[in-house]
Amino acid sequence: TANITSVTATVAARFMIGPLCDTFGARRTFAFLLMIGCIPTYFSGLVQTANDLAVIRFFIGILGATFVCNQAWSSHMFAKEIIGVANATSAGWGNLGGGITNIFMSALWNGFKTVTDSETAWRVSFIIPATIVLICSLATLLIADDCPKGNFSELIERGAMKQKKSWDFCVLCLQTPKLLDS
Repeated sequence: TANITSVTATVAARFMIGPLCDTFGARRTFAFLLMIGCIPTYFSGLVQTANDLAVIRFFIGILGATFVCNQAWSSHMFAKEIIGVANATSAGWGNLGGGITNIFMSALWNGFKTVTDSETAWRVSFIIPATIVLICSLATLLIADDCPKGNFSELIERGAMKQKKSWDFCVLCLQTPKLLDS
């Protein structure tokens, strides 16, 4: 059940994140998702029941939508001649991160078990990745650029770029289904 809720959250969030990336930029949407995602990660150590686990996994599953931000951001950062390689590489690094996290979490748990009991060790272990996610969200927001030319807000302010509003297009498509037929 926890795995199903996690995947459900990921799929649903991915549908919503695309338009947010178009409207606010992939970098800011990515940072926001990471910032929000660290909260249930911090709370993971408080799980007591299967229902608690399903709820936490649902909210952590929303972080799976960072894949959309990753691909959108990568598409803005690299030239069209190499975007396939750039997107494949960034997606591959994301998958590699999942594997490394499994190893890292086991190592954390084993490390904490040397100073506390096994039950407390796995609970405390979640503080480290939650903090890493929070730091990454702040670094993404404060240090990174939206594209090689700078941040979208600055480009819009200078008139070098127009504000995108893909939500308007989504609403129009829902109101006028024939638009999707063409």
